[in-house]
Amino acid sequence: MTSATRQPIQADHLTLQAGQVLVPKAEHGLYRLAHGLMEVYVVVDGRRVFIGSVAAGGLLLGLGSDWGRLEYRAVADSSVSTLPHTALPQLAAEPQFRERLTPALEQWALVLLEGVVRLAPKRPRLTIFRAGNRPAAETEMAIATSQGVLWVCGDGGPGHISFLDCQPIESGRFGAASPHAWLRVGAAVGLITVPTATLIDDPEWFSIVISVLETIVETTIALECRRADEARDQAAASDEQTKANLDTAFRRLRATLTHETVESINENDFSYVYSVLTGKRGDPKVKPADSPEFEHYAMRQECRVRQISLKGHWWATDLGPMAVTIGGDGRVAAVKMDWLGRYHLYVRHELPQRVDATVAARLDREAMILTQPLPNRALTAKDVIFAGLAICRMDLGTLILSALFAALLGLLIPLATGSIVDTFIPALEGHQIVLIGLGLLVAQVSISALQVGAAVARLRIDGRIAEFISGGLMDRVVRLPPSVLRAYTSVDLALRISSVDSVRLSITGVVMNALMSGISGLAGGVLLFFYSPLAAALAFGLVTLLAAVGVWSGNLQNKAVETGEAMTASVRGFTQQIIENMTVLRAFAAESRAFARWASNAAEQRRRGLASRTVDNVFNGAIAAYQVLALAAIFAVLGAPQEGQGVSTGAYMVFVTTFQSFLAAGAVLARSLVQALSIKPMLQRAEPLLKNTPEVPPSAKSPGELSGAVEVSNLSFLHANGQSILKSVSFRAPAGAFVAIVGPSGSGKSTLMSLLIGLERPSGGVILYDGLDLRGLDLVEVRRQIGVVRQNGRLFAGSLRDNIMGVHKGSVDDAFAAADLAGIGDEIRQMPMGMHTVVTEGASAFSGGQIQRILLAQAVVGNPKILLLDEASR
Repeated sequence: MTSATRQPIQADHLTLQAGQVLVPKAEHGLYRLAHGLMEVYVVVDGRRVFIGSVAAGGLLLGLGSDWGRLEYRAVADSSVSTLPHTALPQLAAEPQFRERLTPALEQWALVLLEGVVRLAPKRPRLTIFRAGNRPAAETEMAIATSQGVLWVCGDGGPGHISFLDCQPIESGRFGAASPHAWLRVGAAVGLITVPTATLIDDPEWFSIVISVLETIVETTIALECRRADEARDQAAASDEQTKANLDTAFRRLRATLTHETVESINENDFSYVYSVLTGKRGDPKVKPADSPEFEHYAMRQECRVRQISLKGHWWATDLGPMAVTIGGDGRVAAVKMDWLGRYHLYVRHELPQRVDATVAARLDREAMILTQPLPNRALTAKDVIFAGLAICRMDLGTLILSALFAALLGLLIPLATGSIVDTFIPALEGHQIVLIGLGLLVAQVSISALQVGAAVARLRIDGRIAEFISGGLMDRVVRLPPSVLRAYTSVDLALRISSVDSVRLSITGVVMNALMSGISGLAGGVLLFFYSPLAAALAFGLVTLLAAVGVWSGNLQNKAVETGEAMTASVRGFTQQIIENMTVLRAFAAESRAFARWASNAAEQRRRGLASRTVDNVFNGAIAAYQVLALAAIFAVLGAPQEGQGVSTGAYMVFVTTFQSFLAAGAVLARSLVQALSIKPMLQRAEPLLKNTPEVPPSAKSPGELSGAVEVSNLSFLHANGQSILKSVSFRAPAGAFVAIVGPSGSGKSTLMSLLIGLERPSGGVILYDGLDLRGLDLVEVRRQIGVVRQNGRLFAGSLRDNIMGVHKGSVDDAFAAADLAGIGDEIRQMPMGMHTVVTEGASAFSGGQIQRILLAQAVVGNPKILLLDEASR
């Protein structure tokens, strides 16, 4: 049909008075605001969430009949025209209609995108995209546009796309980005990116736009529900805190007459000990009264608890802050060192007591050390190091003051030498020289004492930071989502963890060296300018040049170190694979090929290491030569003819002696710069462990005691390559029910189990425990109430009792009760060592059936509310 023979399309017209609401439906077609002004709202639980405003000439698109959550409210009397859905393909082919449609559709999308982004959390760093762009390989990014709207679709490659880091978009579906509304694009995901004008060329453009609108509305609902939950929690916490403050205030008023001890209404022994040990108040949402033991309370505060034994004169050694139990009444107390290194016992309602043999005898011989977690957010190495330094403020102050006084006393030696040479030797005043010598001896002893104090403070700082970072990092690693950990081999992961510790050693070393050498150098520099400004300026220039050489040398080392770090992980990982698969290699006579591949990688690793060490050796040799040349330059300047009196012999000696110390401090600074630059590759390797956040967000709520009821609604799951494993799975299992899920291999049974315990995140749908969405719950609390037997579960090295009891406390009888329930109890009793039978690495002494039943005993020992068995027919 030509344009001349096309039938005219009639549009329906609606008239709305101010205040009336329009709920357009996608199946009715395209709505256009002829005149007037309308506001856009998304309805969430009966509340209207304002999105934006549409002026005359703008579009008013709606959702399907099943939605009903998008409304347009007339601000003034308005007129709306409707074009039927069936007429849109014909209209889109007309140039005049396209010219009007493109800017109107662009403006409508901008209104919604820029409106919903106001509800989003903190905006990430955005990468500006244009039509046709592709994400860089192996890089996850948040993409946006410089202006207008960009329509984006995953082309089925690996990776994922999500809108505002909230709503996942399935492969093959479009999303939209604007200058402020972003799309999170996974590493190496394939993209199709088109502008609005090109999108209209697609015959299905209207369905694509409605699909994007659904994503925007779903995201608005999710973000508004999250905001409402957070506001509700904050209001509840504020109410509780207000109540506690009022109660405390009334207690203080009463205490003026009764002399009672005043404490917060929410405080008990557990919260008091926690605040003493950590130096901060606990999360007010965690009630001490809900925890039967201090260990449980500390774990709910996200601290790791380590049991230690107190032996001998433990109070005379530095074991760190500890929680202890008083033997007589079983109360929990804290022991903590003061600034002089003496332990004190802190008991609620009592004054601190110095710990000695008498006080120690009252305490149980078991104590608990808390490991605080790193902040539950994306971190940088700087965040971690400065958080560690924050707990060492007193030691840092001791270090700085010791270094400062040592530097000032160190200036007395060259000053006294100059006075002796210029004044007392020519005057033959021997007794004055002796007195000055005695004074210098006292000064040197004082300097040595200050240096010892600085060294002790440095050791304490290093130890405290190491304990804080190492414990916090391991805690963070075990909390990371499994999808993050699966991206690395065990050896590579171990090396990445150790690289954080290497960064910690390097940065703390650089900071300490810079502090000590910087203080000493600045003090000497002031003295140099006092004696000869010209020579002092030369001295500063020489040290600056030395620092620049250090920066250059550090940059040379960077590439070799970076490649060497990656090669080390590759070589060690391949070595582990050879050891684990030695039987297979021998069976196929592949030992030579395996060795050849290992040798090639090992040789390359060694070559990179030698290149890095060569640069370092050349730099150290250059420093030694440079110090001699720098001293010669100073001699030349000081010995040159000068106007006036010139430099006296004593002043000459003072300047040269001070310059040598100043240059030595500059050499330390240059080496520190080399060391600081060499940690860049290690930072890059450690970055995934710090940037990725733990799977339990700070806003996660405790599920309470589960009844066992489970509901799965419309659950879907996509692998990273875009392959759909589960699609629209729904079922309901009431408490006490037995449910069997059957299907062929690869149908998604194990994936469903991983989703049920939060090891994977669904791409769509929800999992409900007692009606609570798993995404908003504390996964650790949920998993404590679920017993799981995985398809390929393994035993760990230790005893059978350790394997069965796991983290649960209990006796051997409790372990046997669980073993009997799993049908393995009699077999364990027949073993010579019973429950104390040793399980070796790999559990080679046990059959597959025995391992399965031991794992089943492990799953039921804690009396879980829910029991999940993978491949239960085995």
